[in-house]
Amino acid sequence: MVYTREVLLLLSGLAAAVVGVDTRIDTDFSAVSNVLHKYYDDGWGPSWEDVEDLGGNVTFVTSTSRSPDRLDFVGRSGDSYVYKAWIHGEWLPGGKHWQTFGGDFASDPAITSWGPGRLDVVGITKDGYLEHRYWQHGLSTWEILGEGPFHGTPRITSWGEDRLDIWALGEDGELNHLFWDGTQYQGWESLGGKFTEIPQVVHWEAGKIDIIGKDGDVFVLKNFDGFNWNGWNNLAKPFASEPVVLAKRGSNFLTVLGIDKEGALRSQIWSGYDWQPGPHETWDLGDLSWPYGLSDVKNQKTLGPAGELK
Repeated sequence: MVYTREVLLLLSGLAAAVVGVDTRIDTDFSAVSNVLHKYYDDGWGPSWEDVEDLGGNVTFVTSTSRSPDRLDFVGRSGDSYVYKAWIHGEWLPGGKHWQTFGGDFASDPAITSWGPGRLDVVGITKDGYLEHRYWQHGLSTWEILGEGPFHGTPRITSWGEDRLDIWALGEDGELNHLFWDGTQYQGWESLGGKFTEIPQVVHWEAGKIDIIGKDGDVFVLKNFDGFNWNGWNNLAKPFASEPVVLAKRGSNFLTVLGIDKEGALRSQIWSGYDWQPGPHETWDLGDLSWPYGLSDVKNQKTLGPAGELK
């Protein structure tokens, strides 16, 4: 759920990127840097020109929120994870201080929240194990959930209270899935595929899972309808980037974004009934190889199933 307050998170020296409060941010910036914060709440804060330096000394940061006036940030500092939160109008810990979560990780952290006061964090250790820690009325210890060995960065999602879905890539590139059903863990199960980076996973309502990843230069889809797994099915191509997938809760509506090999931003949507502009086609949203790409709407083209302009 995205609330009216939006956040801007930066690593020092990077360009701005505006995101909703529960949206994950990934960067490829590897230098150690502080986290900078900017927000919008009936106006830009702390001011139009300024950003707030939160410290952190991190190489990666991600954020989540499941209640008003609450933001949770988890970053990677060296081989351990660090934490900071905005709760009821103040930063905890205060100033530029962050709380250490510890660990001995090879991956960036992945986080989710299935409800107010709950935060779940997962990461892959240097030995290839997947470890999990959570906050709910206090901080748990790290627990090993892996069969593994896993590689890359994992993902953790939730479709509602007391439900967790955890995703990790095996050494063969197959997607592996483990879930918490409210009483115990179920899995691991291999869902197949062949990926170099963890796919995107969204839930538009309880019991529904849509997974979109990049296999070669093709976006591929697998979904769970509440009873059975379906797919993998090919969507559009050719893409140079990993997909970004947006879902609105309760809507059965998906937006898929990606950058093609020519630097153009392209979009495909699931309307609830069909893929538009077609099952293997995309809309051209503008050339991102220029600093300020614009798309001529009157002459807008679509990308066909073989990568041809139509």
